[in-house]
Amino acid sequence: GKIYTDAEICNVTVADSCFKGKDSVGGVCGYNSQGTIKNSTNSGSVNGNDYVGGVCGRNYNGTITNSTNSGSVKGTDYIGGVCGFNSGMIINSTNNGTVLGDYEVGGVCGTNYDTITNSTNNENVYGIDFVGGVCGYNSDGTITNSTSSGNVTGHEYSIGGVCSYNSDGTITNCYYDSDVFTGNAVSSDNGTTTNTLGKTTAEFQSGEVA
Repeated sequence: GKIYTDAEICNVTVADSCFKGKDSVGGVCGYNSQGTIKNSTNSGSVNGNDYVGGVCGRNYNGTITNSTNSGSVKGTDYIGGVCGFNSGMIINSTNNGTVLGDYEVGGVCGTNYDTITNSTNNENVYGIDFVGGVCGYNSDGTITNSTSSGNVTGHEYSIGGVCSYNSDGTITNCYYDSDVFTGNAVSSDNGTTTNTLGKTTAEFQSGEVA
């Protein structure tokens, strides 16, 4: 349910299962408080209200690395394929499951206040506002070398192929499949965005985007 400082979840596979809760719900861990989740996988469905993620619901100053979700994720606010709410580090992690929420919804992470790097979303993301292929809402966070090949659905002015709203954050070298999602990389941006743009499906498949 919850791990604390210096705790570690490593090499865990959760399969043929399902989770349903209220807040801080995850397929591998509900709440990571300054611990580490690595080399772990969830393929079960995850359902909750707020802070819901395929691998971890809420990552507070912790680390999630080399981990994958392939189950469906559904909730209300702060919903992500890998992690619902991140104020730590998400590294080398992947989402392969459908993500559905209302506000601050992302293929990798719903809301990011710290670091997302080398991470990927390969499925469709659905929401109302602040919906992004990689991250729904990036506040003072850093997103680098990350991609989304899934479609993003929400209100026209609050969805992005990479991120919906970049609020004083930094987004660098991130890409989305512009044949699947035809909107902008970032919907609203008052941060710093560099080399973040759409690539075609062929460019994704060729290995140009990897």
